[in-house]
Amino acid sequence: SGGRERYTRSDLAGSEWKVGINWRDSDKIDVSWFRLKADGASEWGFFIGGQGRWKMDDGLFVTVSQDYFLGWNGKRLFSAKIGNDPNYLEGVIRGWKPWEPAAVMGRWQAIRLGVERPNPPPWHDLEERVKLEEEEAAKLAASQSDDSSRDDQAHD
Repeated sequence: SGGRERYTRSDLAGSEWKVGINWRDSDKIDVSWFRLKADGASEWGFFIGGQGRWKMDDGLFVTVSQDYFLGWNGKRLFSAKIGNDPNYLEGVIRGWKPWEPAAVMGRWQAIRLGVERPNPPPWHDLEERVKLEEEEAAKLAASQSDDSSRDDQAHD
C-alpha cells in the first residue's frame, strides 16, 4: 500500500515512537522513546532523556532534536525521510558536542506507538531483499564457475 506523497504536522503531532539507536562505533542498539508534541516540542524517554523540538520539511522529511541542558552535551538531530508508511521512520543522527565538530553520529529506526500498523517495517523488507540478492549472487557465481570448468574441458 503506497502512502501519500506529502504529510502535514498534524499527521505526526501528538505521536509517540519507540526508537532504536545505533551509535557510530558501537555494535549495540539503544532503545528509548520520544513524543512529538503538538506545539513543536519533543520529549525524550529513558536512557536518552531531555527535551527538544521537531519539524517537518516539504511534507517529506522529519527532524527531531534532542537538546541538553545549557548545551553542555551538544545537540542531536534525528532526521528521516517519511516513507510510504508514516508509522515507521528510519534515518541518520547528526550532531555535535562541545569538544567535537558536527558529524554523523549514528543511525536510527522508529516505530509509531498506539496506532494500527498493517504493514511490516520497511527495513524487514530490506533485510529480506539483501538476503535474496546474496543468495542469487551465490547461485550465479556457482553457475559461472560450473560453466568455466565445462569450457576448460571442451578445449582439452
